[in-house]
Amino acid sequence: MKGLVLSTLYATKKPLIIYFIVGIIAAIIMTFLNPTMSGFMVVVLLVSSIADNFKREKDSKWMYYVSTLPVKRADYVKSYYLLFGAITVISFVISFPIVLIITQSLNMALIAFLVCIGCTGLYSALFPFTFKFGPENSNTIIMITVFFMIIIYFVFYILAIALGAHHNSSMTNLLSSTNSLLVFIVFGILGLVTFALTYILSIKIFNKNFKMYSRLTG
Repeated sequence: MKGLVLSTLYATKKPLIIYFIVGIIAAIIMTFLNPTMSGFMVVVLLVSSIADNFKREKDSKWMYYVSTLPVKRADYVKSYYLLFGAITVISFVISFPIVLIITQSLNMALIAFLVCIGCTGLYSALFPFTFKFGPENSNTIIMITVFFMIIIYFVFYILAIALGAHHNSSMTNLLSSTNSLLVFIVFGILGLVTFALTYILSIKIFNKNFKMYSRLTG
């Protein structure tokens, strides 16, 4: 599986570097606008390059070639989820100190991390749908996934504001209250559960699609 991960990294090296630099800038800007989304902005940018790699692998039928190698078919899916997890960690390393320094609030930095986990978990829904409907539809899949993810995020965001409404100070203090932190902890847990479920679903869909492809070409 290490080889699969490295293969994807080599294929996306240049765009990853570019998006990494842009991600740092985006995280700083977003911290002033909405610090809770600071980390996830980095995730969106870095994942974009990986999503583009899906299309290239589809055209070259790389995923079917991988199945002939001495690795499990599930390892192909695992490699992408491993990269997704690594991107989340990188986003945390970038955004946490930025949010902490700018907002001067440890709670807000923790909330930004929890939102990053929650949104990343929900965003991972793009994988099973991409395996199901094909990488050529990845742009549409990403837009739909982001749309529903934002709706769910704002439900928790509004709830956090409502529970922290007794604060009469800045929005940062309002959102970083203990009650708001608990709301975002639930959001983070939701993301982890979604991440696990989409991983299991992705493996099942990938194996099913490969069997269908084998029958058609066999």
